Amino acid sequence: MQEIPFPAAAAAAAAAECRALAKLIDEKVFAASIAAIPLGPDWQGAYADDFKLAWPDTVMSGTDLVERLNRLAADIEDGAQAAVAENRRRADLRSEFRRESTRGR
Repeated sequence: MQEIPFPAAAAAAAAAECRALAKLIDEKVFAASIAAIPLGPDWQGAYADDFKLAWPDTVMSGTDLVERLNRLAADIEDGAQAAVAENRRRADLRSEFRRESTRGR
């Protein structure tokens, strides 16, 4: 059995990038939420109604995106670990085959 070629470094970089982006989005949503506090529920103005309708969805979308990016990073890492485990299993099978092949000689 041949080793499964797996771009481990690229996978690690992709997972790290997903986590970094999730952290950035989380920080920006948090900062925007803090900045929106002074507006309060009594805010009146040209964009108050639009803001009150759009803001909860904006926060929800940001939060959802953070969760999805973190799940994607975890899935990438799980895939990389599975490839490493499979390659170890295959290496063990190759070693066992060699031992068995040379036993009778």
